[in-house]
Amino acid sequence: MVGLDLPYTSLASIQAEGDRVVFVGASATAEPAVVSIHVDATGAVAETEILRPPSDLGLDKGWFSAPEAITFPSSGGRTAHALYCPPTNPDVSDRTGELPPLLVLIHGGPTSSARPMLQLCGQVA
Repeated sequence: MVGLDLPYTSLASIQAEGDRVVFVGASATAEPAVVSIHVDATGAVAETEILRPPSDLGLDKGWFSAPEAITFPSSGGRTAHALYCPPTNPDVSDRTGELPPLLVLIHGGPTSSARPMLQLCGQVA
C-alpha cells in the first residue's frame, strides 16, 4: 500500500478500476469535490482531474477553523476521541478575559462518522 499526497482530509465513495481512482474529497477549507486520479506504476499520483469542483462559497479561507484530532480521558479509564475546531476569526486578535464560544456537535457513531472536513454548521466567527 502506498500513501498518496492529496490535499483532502476526508475521502468518501471511493471507486477504483485499473490505474484510476474516483472519490469525493473534502478538506478543512473546501466543501466536497468529485475527483479522479490516475496512479502510475510506482503508486504515485500521475494526474488529477476535478470532475465536479467544490462549491465556491465566496468566503475567505481564513475564517474556517481546521479540525484537530484530540483525545481526552473519559469514564471508566477510557479514552475519548474528538475533532476540535479552535476559534478562528481574522478580525479578532485578542479577546482578553473573554472566552470564545464552544459548540459541541455529537453523532451516534461509529467514530468514522466524524470527518475532518469543512462543515459550515460547526464554524463560529
